[in-house]
Amino acid sequence: MDKITGVLNALQSIYGKGFVLAGFLPVCLLLSGSWFLGCCLSPEVVDFSEYLLSVKLFQQFTIGILTLFLLSIVSFVFWQLNSWFRQVLEGRVLPRFAQDWLSVVERKNCQSLEQEIQTFKNEVVSFRSANAQWEAQLLASSTGTGTVIHDIHLSHMFDRLAKRAEGWRAVPYQTFEDFYRVLSAELVLTSDKVAGLAEMREKLWTSLIPAGLGMAERELFRRVAQRTSNYPKDQMSIGPSRLANVQEAQRDYLAQSYGVDVAVFWSSLQKIATADEKFAALLDNSKTRLDFSVALAAVAAIFTLGWISIYGILGSSTLLYTAMSLAAAFVTVVARQLVLLNYQSFAETVRTTVELFRFDLLKSMHVVLPQDSAAEEVTWTALAERLQIGNKTKLTYAPEVPANHA
Repeated sequence: MDKITGVLNALQSIYGKGFVLAGFLPVCLLLSGSWFLGCCLSPEVVDFSEYLLSVKLFQQFTIGILTLFLLSIVSFVFWQLNSWFRQVLEGRVLPRFAQDWLSVVERKNCQSLEQEIQTFKNEVVSFRSANAQWEAQLLASSTGTGTVIHDIHLSHMFDRLAKRAEGWRAVPYQTFEDFYRVLSAELVLTSDKVAGLAEMREKLWTSLIPAGLGMAERELFRRVAQRTSNYPKDQMSIGPSRLANVQEAQRDYLAQSYGVDVAVFWSSLQKIATADEKFAALLDNSKTRLDFSVALAAVAAIFTLGWISIYGILGSSTLLYTAMSLAAAFVTVVARQLVLLNYQSFAETVRTTVELFRFDLLKSMHVVLPQDSAAEEVTWTALAERLQIGNKTKLTYAPEVPANHA
């Protein structure tokens, strides 16, 4: 493992980290996997491998140099195609009818998420109302004088509700209300000193209801965050894939929060942000992880489609073909999910870059810093209009302060 790390570090020092991780290494994985399957499928590949091992050392060295040269060229091309691979994963290179169909599917997913948000909003309102009222109502209902519990299922309902409230998944409000109604009816008939009725009553409003409220709020906040980070505000702006929508959602958030169109100012913001060495390393690592995951997904897709086609024509074992197809398809799906995770991580890094360095960018352009959020939106909008459409919106520039007066 140390030797492999040393080789990768040496390659990075020669070619650069981005090229190694998003070009050279993925191509090596693709060729290595293809060579292995080629040896399993074709005796000629095995014979050629044995020939390479049997030639003289000088010939092996020459072949190795030539192979490294060709591999570097292919890897460079593959690295340069990373942006195109990302567009493929975003669905932007698909035919128009396919993009429209996938956009409708994504729109329905967004609508389903919005319905869940509304459901949990209603749950939170119901739990808060119960938390404020049930204590007094249960005490008012505790007028019974009986000595025997009439509902034989009450204790079981309480134990089941308490166990579910200790879990991780949210418990529907209706479950609490059903138990509340049964308990309230029982307290009207039976004394609260019988068989732990008082304990059930107190635990319901002191721990179970707060637990249910907390879980409902957690689920609500989680889904609101998903809606904000995974989909743009306007449903008609929803694109054909989750990756495209994450990008649009990030652009929407920054435009709504600060008035910044990140597509217009990103290159300038990068220049400002990379002046901070620690943040530059964070930004570079986030971008490299995204590029590597995109390259890995591309390799998995090329390997899957290529070898399913080749083995479908030349293979003889149905079992091996099925196993290889399923395994390759699974790896492709996992790689695409990895791209989504790294895409979201990179989007968060871009958001952080804007939040931390947007005023430094204004200073570098000698634009007067805005006094409040409304003025900030006006400033960024004016700058974007000047850069994009040549609108001559008036800007106020800050005079440059001489160094000896700084």
